[in-house]
Amino acid sequence: MLHAALMSLPAVQRRRVNLHIMHGLSIAQIARMEGVSWSAVDRSLKRAIYRVKEHVKVYLDLSD
Repeated sequence: MLHAALMSLPAVQRRRVNLHIMHGLSIAQIARMEGVSWSAVDRSLKRAIYRVKEHVKVYLDLSD
């Protein structure tokens, strides 16, 4: 279920989630590595987390 949720993300979001959560890189490190702003990575990660939560909600029938 979680794997499916992560795989449903756009490639950039999936890569950033992997780097941030799985590999422990900071938002600043990812931004530097990709040559983008800190806020771009931050927004992308927030959107990715929201999408994963929504995907998982369908399976677990969770509410906020």
